[in-house]
Amino acid sequence: RDEVDGTEKLLSKSKLTRKAKGMLKKLDCAISQFSEENEIDIGIIQSAILEKDGRRMTRARKKKVLEQMKEKQQEENRKETKTKSESENEKQKHMNSVDYKLSKLKYHPYQENKPVKAHECCPVGHHSLPLPRDMYDIDMKHMDDPAYSRTYVKDINSYLSSLQHKYKFEYNWLKKAQSGKITRKMRAILVDWLVEISDEFYLLSDTLYLCINFVDRYLIKKKILRSELQLLGISCMLLAAKYEEIFSPSVSEFCVVCDFTYTKEDVLRMEQEVLKVLNYELTVCTAKNFLRRYQRVCYVRSTEKNLCNYFAELCMLDSNMSMYPPTVIAAAALCLARFQLYGEPAGRSIYDKMIWTPELQHYSNYTVDELAWVIKAMFSLQECIHMSYHSGIVTKYSTSVYDNVSDMEIIDEEELPKIDSSKAIIFGPTEGENKHDFKFLTIK
Repeated sequence: RDEVDGTEKLLSKSKLTRKAKGMLKKLDCAISQFSEENEIDIGIIQSAILEKDGRRMTRARKKKVLEQMKEKQQEENRKETKTKSESENEKQKHMNSVDYKLSKLKYHPYQENKPVKAHECCPVGHHSLPLPRDMYDIDMKHMDDPAYSRTYVKDINSYLSSLQHKYKFEYNWLKKAQSGKITRKMRAILVDWLVEISDEFYLLSDTLYLCINFVDRYLIKKKILRSELQLLGISCMLLAAKYEEIFSPSVSEFCVVCDFTYTKEDVLRMEQEVLKVLNYELTVCTAKNFLRRYQRVCYVRSTEKNLCNYFAELCMLDSNMSMYPPTVIAAAALCLARFQLYGEPAGRSIYDKMIWTPELQHYSNYTVDELAWVIKAMFSLQECIHMSYHSGIVTKYSTSVYDNVSDMEIIDEEELPKIDSSKAIIFGPTEGENKHDFKFLTIK
């Protein structure tokens, strides 16, 4: 304070002495330090120290002015921060809105008769086929749902589609891999029993599909004794449950359903062996992954959903159906289910656009002619399963929970599409070599 008072007296003189210059320098340093500590502008401090008329301020007056200036600046900073934060929130909210995102698209799904070129269509993700101008993007309504992951959904499906070609199964692969020791009928008995186990433990259908995938991949790579086939199924079910379920059944519970044929050590040993044979590659695509997406395209009802799931699970009984990619199984199951529910009762052909809509053809990338062989195979499975002793899947889908879809009347075979070898998807022998034979299911 003494330095400030002395400086004020010296300021009135025309010339400043060396002592005055030193005092002014110290004063500037003190003001700068005070402004940094209290976050106040230097000009405000200087104006508070000197009044307009040049008179000296008292100590109380200086303190009061400084406090007022400090409060004023803090209030201005708070208002500025609040305004900036609100503007950023509004901007982010606007950018996340559906209208804003639709406005950024080159094709607006609600705009009709708008000429759009093929490369300007509305697919999100570079792996997707161009979406036709008059077709609605099924992922658009999930724009604001973070759990749906709309930004990545097409890339995820593209990745899963690429995985289905990684593990291929040939016609009669089980006979060639196991040298006849494990037959198709033995595998069907195992699958039927695993369906009952998954239903008893209330496991997800994804767990069942994944379990059957592990069993097939193990059988095609390594031979196994008949006495260990059930152990293999239990170990694969344990692995699949750990992968898919939130709370998977314990090893002891699996030993109980085996009637203590195997011990805990046996199950854990087989689990390790399965992981080694599969090279720890547990992420695969199944028909269930694509069934969900195809069902979302046509807004299926409960009965239609359960019926196509029933057809897809029937395909797990036969090892030769593993040679078809999961996308083909899912598309054929949905096509046959829609025809059985909406086609034959109304006198519509399976080629009717009400059955296999342009949207389904676009998202599945399959036509009815390409799926003809698989549709007929599913129809044959549906016929044979009612005369079979493998009733696990039939019993499961004959309950009211699944709308009793397994008890529905079977459609007429003449109504099914005719097979055109030039268009149908074929992975095995030709039609003349009796490609789909499910008589083994009816043999006791």
